[in-house]
Amino acid sequence: IGSGAFSPDGKRVLAGNDKITREWDAGTGAEIRTFDGGRTVAYSADGKHLLTTDGACNRIWDAATGKLVRESSAPAKSRLSG
Repeated sequence: IGSGAFSPDGKRVLAGNDKITREWDAGTGAEIRTFDGGRTVAYSADGKHLLTTDGACNRIWDAATGKLVRESSAPAKSRLSG
């Protein structure tokens, strides 16, 4: 596992590596869904979106549906520090 994160409400948890991120129900441990990529993972402050990045591709997902919202090939570090 490269990184992990709890949702702001504490009900879900993400764990990711370079190839895949898995989301689980924190209370039951049941897997909810998987996402592409994820060396680094995070939820937005409001819990409506999540980020997966593998260093080469950043993806923003809708947390409720699991659908891809936006994708960028720029590394997250340069996008956030610029």
